[in-house]
Amino acid sequence: MSLRNQKINRYLREISEKVKSPLVRRLKEIKQINRAQRFFQGPLKELKQVVDDFRFKTITGIYIDNEEVIKLVQLKNTSSELKVSKVFLKKIDYGKAQSEREREEVLVNTLKEIAQNHKISSHNLVTAIPRHLSIVRYIILPSADEKEIEQMMEFEIEKHIPFAIDRVEKSFQIISKADNESKVVLIAVKKETIDRYLKWFSKANLIPEIIDISSFALFNSFVNSDYAIGNVGLTVLVDVGRTTAEIGIACENLLYFTRSILLDAQKDSWIEDLLSEIKSSINVFKVESRQEEIDRIVLGGERLDEIKGVLEEEFNLTVKTANPFKEIQFAAGVNEREILKSAMSIPMGLALRKAITNKIEVNLLPEKVIKQRQVQKKRRILKLSAFFVSLIVVFFIIFVFWIFLSQEARLKELDRKIAEIKPVVIRVKKMQSQIQLLTYFTEDQSQCLDILRELSLSSVIPENVYLTDLVYRKNKSVCLRGVTLSHSIVSQIIANLENLVYFKDVERSFSRANKIGNKDVVEFEIKCPLTNDK
Repeated sequence: MSLRNQKINRYLREISEKVKSPLVRRLKEIKQINRAQRFFQGPLKELKQVVDDFRFKTITGIYIDNEEVIKLVQLKNTSSELKVSKVFLKKIDYGKAQSEREREEVLVNTLKEIAQNHKISSHNLVTAIPRHLSIVRYIILPSADEKEIEQMMEFEIEKHIPFAIDRVEKSFQIISKADNESKVVLIAVKKETIDRYLKWFSKANLIPEIIDISSFALFNSFVNSDYAIGNVGLTVLVDVGRTTAEIGIACENLLYFTRSILLDAQKDSWIEDLLSEIKSSINVFKVESRQEEIDRIVLGGERLDEIKGVLEEEFNLTVKTANPFKEIQFAAGVNEREILKSAMSIPMGLALRKAITNKIEVNLLPEKVIKQRQVQKKRRILKLSAFFVSLIVVFFIIFVFWIFLSQEARLKELDRKIAEIKPVVIRVKKMQSQIQLLTYFTEDQSQCLDILRELSLSSVIPENVYLTDLVYRKNKSVCLRGVTLSHSIVSQIIANLENLVYFKDVERSFSRANKIGNKDVVEFEIKCPLTNDK
């Protein structure tokens, strides 16, 4: 390859690099835009995590113990395990409050403070009415068909409840079936009692989802504790509070007897009174169920040191202390050492109502409140859906606007760079055409160059002759066109061309008179066949 061709090729490569660089930068910018689009997937993943967290139910049990103490247990129910996320006990400090209105205000403020400090909502909120404010009856019905039992209960309720039916909230549940016989537990609470509790929660901006009875919550807690009742015969459950005590008798994993008594802690004989009530409850149950022996006693609540030894001595049994948290882990940040675990059996049983399937599940929440909660739940779902949709739309608009601004800025930058490159491109195109012409003449066009040189250096073309066109047909002919002053000059040109070694049989194609402005001229065309000797 000649030195001239090498220079031409190098120059072409340089021009190609200059044109290619803006395209490469453009591709890089498009990749950056794609990375920005992938970045938008981050918020979507966060949104998905929020939805996943919502699936992990948080269940809260709150028990107002005889209007003296508020107890709270909150469980987090994941797909694999239960964890205690909050546990709290607070004595209600009435101070100088004397009237019913003043005491209610103190109770509500305490409940509201707990709800705010611990971020408690109405979602999966369960509470209970103390056993001594309810009526619980165990009824044997001569049927095992649930529809028949439901019809029978309409008549049985009037027999067992000493109040007008329209004055109570009631519920019942079948607890056992045998042949054509069923044992049913009937629960009733005065509507004014339910309304009073609902008013307290409402003033604290809470609406419970379930209203249970404390004895059933206690039983559910014991069933799921480390001393699960199971098939061990007769089990006596005792939960001693500050001013009340719950007594339950269970057999074969079912609660068959329950009662609650008020305690006067100021009396020196309160332990003897409690012991007497426990004995009385056991004797009543033995008569009804024909059970003879007590297999064990499970003790929970407060002041256990004072009562545990007395029970062991009286019944000649080892009394077990309830620990409703034994089988459940505590979440990080919850200090389990700060609480008296045995005193939290009832709120723990309430929290378990929404976490697992329980043996006894009643709900004394009024029908109108249930419907109100359902409406509120639908509204929350609609609001939540609208919020997420709006959030997605806002993110999308912001993203599109950001992309638009980014692309607009990049396009302006590209326009500026293109404007800078445009003159170079024009020069490149011009040089490419020149290079093509040079290439054309350098690729085996030596004969044409020699003819041009001969015509320009010799006297073949007289003065006053102006050549306007030269057409070279490789190895065939040369055609000359031009303008001169007379036909004789055209004849002279033909004679001169005949004398050159390159041509033979030179002939005039045409010569005709014409005017250019006010001057007479002759236009001509001469065809010169090549001899092919050179």
